[in-house]
Parts: sequence; structure tokens; C-alpha cells
Amino acid sequence: MTKINLTKAALLAATALLGATSVHAQVADNWDIGGDVGVTATNGGDISLDSTVEGTGGIQAASIADGYKNSISNAAVGSSASSSFTAFNNSANASSAVVAYEGGITVLSYNEGVVSNLNDLAGSVNIDAGTGNSISVAAVGSSASGSATMTAAGGTELSEASYTVSNDIVIQNGDGLADPVDATSGGNAGDVLVALGAGMAAPTIAAGNSNSISAAGVGSSASFSLTNNTIDADSTITAQTLELGGAVTVTSSNSGGVTVGGDVDGTTANALIDTAAINGGNANSVSTAGVGSSASFSFANNTYEGASGSAAAALSVGDVITVGSFNSGAVTVQADLGNEANIDLGNGNSISVAGVGSSGSVSFGNNIFGDTAGPETVTVEVADISVATINAGEVIVKGSILDSATIGGGSNNSISLAGVGASASTSFTSTSYDEASAGASATSGIVGGITLTAFNDGAAVTVTTGINTPAIAGGYNNAISAAAVGASASQSMTQNVLIPGQ
Repeated sequence: MTKINLTKAALLAATALLGATSVHAQVADNWDIGGDVGVTATNGGDISLDSTVEGTGGIQAASIADGYKNSISNAAVGSSASSSFTAFNNSANASSAVVAYEGGITVLSYNEGVVSNLNDLAGSVNIDAGTGNSISVAAVGSSASGSATMTAAGGTELSEASYTVSNDIVIQNGDGLADPVDATSGGNAGDVLVALGAGMAAPTIAAGNSNSISAAGVGSSASFSLTNNTIDADSTITAQTLELGGAVTVTSSNSGGVTVGGDVDGTTANALIDTAAINGGNANSVSTAGVGSSASFSFANNTYEGASGSAAAALSVGDVITVGSFNSGAVTVQADLGNEANIDLGNGNSISVAGVGSSGSVSFGNNIFGDTAGPETVTVEVADISVATINAGEVIVKGSILDSATIGGGSNNSISLAGVGASASTSFTSTSYDEASAGASATSGIVGGITLTAFNDGAAVTVTTGINTPAIAGGYNNAISAAAVGASASQSMTQNVLIPGQ
């Protein structure tokens, strides 16, 4: 019998170490789950999200002025299964949150219905500032995910954040290799459509970090993610543990067609992404994407705008990390960038139109935004890593930059149109955005072997495009590009310390 012991204690005390006049409350949560956890979702019906019947056409004049992880979204989803642990502190009280899974975790999702989102982003769409905010239109056939997210915000303390799993973790949305898309193995067998009849009207990000405006169609998605976030001055995660004792397996398979753009029938004129602009900030994006199958494992430690960060951030995985992705459905993206797509300064910002057949990735990142020191150390210790992707579905991208594309400066910014058959990657990245004086924290890792395989199994990749008057005014490592790629496999280790104040 599965045993769930839930112990919650609220401890109120004067904290002498923080000053004679300071009084803080300590809220401590502890969860112990004694057996295996299984989560399954299955959908056999067609799913449709259609605002056009009401005459609105979708999301009108969406705007986010500031804040953290706010979202405005319009989404149609066939099947979704997830297991998550979240610790978020944005109060005057310090807190701790600890969860221990004594068994393993299995998440399975399957969809066989058609999933349609017949909407668009109209009437000017903008994000003015903030962190992790998003405005989106999406359709997803089947999604399976596992996650642990630990966040300290508003100058508060998450004194202890711990997530441990003793046995194996399996996030399964199809087997990722042989493509048996069915209810027993999961995956997506239904067609997916994001119509974008009127496209996106003036999607603009004025500033901030990690904000996004997007339209996406995804057949099958499987992910396992571990994230630490510290936001605002004096926020800190004092002690943090991420410990996975067994293997982690993440697999995804798709056999349905995925179409983004082309109005309600998915075949007519290209959607127009009109006057896309990013005017500063870091790691912001405006994107239109169609993806057949995607599988990923990720660990990220993020420190934003003056936060103290984690005293130390650590991840350990006791057995192999396996990521597999298979796609046999056609992926079609029809979208034009019109009226001067522009990135004006900033770092790591992107405007893109992309079609991807099958994608698999394992990523580890230490990201520091603003003049802050981040954690003292970020350490990663994992066994072997294996990523394998197969694409057997045609990838078609029809889109052009109609009226100039410009990058005004900054670093690592990009404007792109691309079609990719199969992609497999592993990345270890340390990035300090807007670094002024505090500097990046130390990042270190111990990894067994790494095996990456990307196979485009005879599928055509076609990109029909043009780029009108591209211009880059200055900066470093900026790019404006169009690309068609059959298969791509990459292993990278990168340190970026980027220009402050851009």
C-alpha cells in the first residue's frame, strides 16, 4: 500500500540572527511518498478551440506590463499528464519545502483525436517588462511532464528546498524510437492545427528577461525539468537539494500531422507576423513554431535582478539519463515576418519561424540576469547521457522576411527562419547577462559518457523563403539567417559573460 505521510509545521519565532527588531515566520512543509507514483491521461476525442464563432478571432490586444511568470494564453490540448513539485515564496516569511519519493515516478500520456486552435493574436500584442511572462496561442496533441520548481521572490528566503526520488523516473509519451503510438505506450496519433488566420499583430517585447510571445503547434511533447529561481533584491534559496537516485527516461512519439498557419483549412495563405520587435532585455523571444515530437531533460539555475541566489545549487542523478524522440507526421509552418522585424540591443533575444520534425535535448544552465552574483556554486553530477531522435515525416516551412530585418546591437541576438528534420543535443551553459560588477558564479560538472544520435529517415525538409534587406548595425555574435537541415547532433559547453546595460 502506498504510504503518504504529510507533516506540516508552522513555526513563528523572533529571528535574532536577522536583527534585534526583525520578526520572521518560518513555514516548513515536508512530504514523504512511500510507494511508486503513476499518472496517466488518455484522450480519444477531437478537441477544438474556436473563437472565430464569436467574431473575436482569438486574443485581442493582449498586454503584460510587468511582473513574474504572468501569462495570457489560448490553448487546445488533447491529452496532458504531469507530476510536479513547486515551492514558491513571495512573502515576508522564510519557508522550507521538502519532498521525498521513496519509490519511482511514471507519467504516461496518449492522444488520438484531432486538436485544433482556430485563433490568432490580433490588435497589437506586447510585454513591457518583467521576467518569464508569456502571451501565446498553442495546440498540443499529447503532453507528458515531470518537474520540480523552487522559487524565492520579493526579497524573501526559501531556507530549504529539497526534491529527492529514490527509484527510476519515466516520462513516456510514446517510446521515442519504434513509434508504437497507442494507449499503452502513449504518444500522439491525431492531427494538430494552429490556424493563425490573422497572424500576430505587432508582437513587441520592450524589456525584461525570458519573456515570450509565441504561436506553436506540437504533436507530442515529453519533458522532465528541474529549476531554481531567485528573483528581486535579497531573495535567496539558502539550501537546495535535487537528488535522483535512479535512471531518468523521457520519450516522445508523434504520427499526426502538425500545421501552423494556413487559416482554418491549414493550406491557404501564410500567416503574417507583423512588425515583430524586441527592444532590449535578455533571452526574450517572439516565435512561430511547428514541432512533430519533442523530448527533453533540463536543469536550470536562474538568478534575476539583484537576488542573492542560492548559497549552492546542486543536482545529482544516480543512473543514466535517456531521451528519445520519434516523428512520422508531416510538419508544416506557413508564416511571414512583415514590416521590419527588429531586435534593438539586448542579449540572447530571438525572433523566429521554425518547423522541426523530431527533437531531443539534455541541458544544464546557470543563468544570471542583472548585476547580481548568483549562487556561490552550481554543481552537476550525473551518469551517462543518451539522446536519440528519429524523423520520418516531411518538414515544410513557407515563410519570408518581407520588409527588412534589423539587429541594432547587443550580443547573441537572432532573427531566423528554419526547417529541421531531426535534432539531438546536450548543452552545459553558464551565462551572465548584463554583468556589471558581481560576476558569474562557478559552475562545475561530473558526467559519465555522452551519446547523441540524430537520424532523418529519408524525410524531405523544404524551406521556401526570402530575406529582404537584412542589416546588423553592430554588437557581437548576432545573426539573421534562413536554414534547412536534415539532421543535427551537437554537444556543447559554453560560458557567456555579456555586455552590461544593453
